[in-house]
Amino acid sequence: MREKWKLMYELAKQYYKKHGHLRIVQTYQTEEGIALGAWIANQRLAYKNRTIPKEKRKVTLNPLSDEQVKLLETIGMEWDLKKEPQKRWMRNYEKAKEHYHQHGHLRIPQTYCTKDGTSLGAWIYNQRLAYKNRTIPKEKRKNGVAPLSDEQVQLLETIGMEWDLKKEPQKRWMQNYEKAKEYYHHHDNLLVPASHICGDGTQLGRWIQNQRKAYKNRTIPKEERNNTISPLTDEQVKLLEEIGMVWSVRKVSKLTKQKQDLTNRLEMVEKEIQSKNISIETNKWLIEQFQLQEQNKLTRNQLAMLKNIGVYSTPAYQTYFKQAFLEVFIKVIYYFRDNKTLLEPTDITRLGWTYEEWYEIFNKNELGILDEKQYEAWKRIYLFNSKQIKVLKK
Repeated sequence: MREKWKLMYELAKQYYKKHGHLRIVQTYQTEEGIALGAWIANQRLAYKNRTIPKEKRKVTLNPLSDEQVKLLETIGMEWDLKKEPQKRWMRNYEKAKEHYHQHGHLRIPQTYCTKDGTSLGAWIYNQRLAYKNRTIPKEKRKNGVAPLSDEQVQLLETIGMEWDLKKEPQKRWMQNYEKAKEYYHHHDNLLVPASHICGDGTQLGRWIQNQRKAYKNRTIPKEERNNTISPLTDEQVKLLEEIGMVWSVRKVSKLTKQKQDLTNRLEMVEKEIQSKNISIETNKWLIEQFQLQEQNKLTRNQLAMLKNIGVYSTPAYQTYFKQAFLEVFIKVIYYFRDNKTLLEPTDITRLGWTYEEWYEIFNKNELGILDEKQYEAWKRIYLFNSKQIKVLKK
């Protein structure tokens, strides 16, 4: 291979690394005055001569060798500028898509190259210029980049393209936040697997991971960070915490264990309900769940899990619970009638409550099981026996 060709190839390679393409006008010259544009045009002619018999060639350029073709194609050479652009664009788009799936964004330096030598950073930069050119008349454009088509814009936006790096990040962040919000409302947590991808292709799992890194970066000096993710703002932290964001992976593990514990408990409760042999311990736990629900302390996911086993919807359990409650209440009433005191009946702890808890529940009637007459009867007994109640509470 001739030395002159090698020198010109190196200049073409440098141009490609900087601009991401070799679509340059024939009159283009380097800063040193070397006619790189004319040389590139001649390589295209030399490529055509590979398939044209010598006597029919319109130019006297020797055909390119296989090695020369391969070298030029590694730096983005397009042999037919009328047919190649879309094909080349799609190849670069696939590289951009791979980068997005791996890193969750397309915010890469202009000098960035992939392992196979593709100048992806320059290509991404040119796509932003091509996007701007959609609204700029041809004669006023400051670069020779052709405007993007609607289809190309749509394809790039599906892999997280941000057209204006000064304005787009917050818009993109809010779009991802809305996806996280949807996930939270559906699952009642943000314990999103790293590999989770939304139906529209949003890399939600990776985005959540990046938010945890961005949260840590709030307390790490810029020069000491091991990633380029900008720290979260106070507002972003607040928004994420409103939908259950857990910043520590250790806490994520703890919450996962708590969820598993709840699942195990519910499986046991379900078996007892089905067998109609509900233990005192299970009753006490279920009552706690009722009370937590009244205090709005159960998550949506916990409520759903409880409903799934029929705790709140199965008439059999509701009837059982109400009957058990009223049986104890009537025993207390009769005990008082016979003894004029509220000393502890033998089975006052039925359903898992202590002696003192029973009387507190009667007083407030929070569960709404006592009807008006029963509640009035209790209040009369309570007033009559107030001195003994005070003794019991000591």
